[in-house]
Amino acid sequence: MATKTNIKTEQKKVYVSNRPNISMKELKKMFPYMTEEELESDMQNNEWIKLEKFLEQERKTNEGYRIHAERPDVKRLRIHVQWKKSATWGRNPHVHFSCHFQDGTYTSGDDTCGGCGYDKESTVIARIFNQCCSGMLWRKRNSKKNTPYGIHRGKGWYFPNFAGGVGVSCYPSITEFLGGKWECVDSGKDYDSYEITFPMKK
Repeated sequence: MATKTNIKTEQKKVYVSNRPNISMKELKKMFPYMTEEELESDMQNNEWIKLEKFLEQERKTNEGYRIHAERPDVKRLRIHVQWKKSATWGRNPHVHFSCHFQDGTYTSGDDTCGGCGYDKESTVIARIFNQCCSGMLWRKRNSKKNTPYGIHRGKGWYFPNFAGGVGVSCYPSITEFLGGKWECVDSGKDYDSYEITFPMKK
């Protein structure tokens, strides 16, 4: 007598393609703030079922880059670092910054970091520069000037950015590359204050 066997089948995802069916020329036109290398990498590692899902993800990335690229030039950036003891990580920088842009807008904020084995002060300063000076760096991406240590200009991979953990001593030359001046205006046992200024553009 024949017995009926229940066979459980696993439903698998069926991809249209491992690589989206779209040209690099089309992608660059759609996503001008992304590099070819980043787009190529995203296509090679694509796991979207449909091309539309892939493009939706790239749009989100490109929009984030656009916001950073279109930030106005900085007029004056003030950074105050207060060093506070941590029971776990020793001294940590607690930073307040205020930034006046040349278009009359203003922003400010606070930041900190912990851990050990890296330069914590320049890590926090890099995050502030990436927040405030990203537009200036984007507009310098094709400059013929030598790139100072601590800057990634987006040549090949990803959006231009300022590197953390490189030491605060790198930031005067980074500021000069952007066309500004870095000054340590006050310093003590537990604090450092910096002022970064840029000439007004006509």
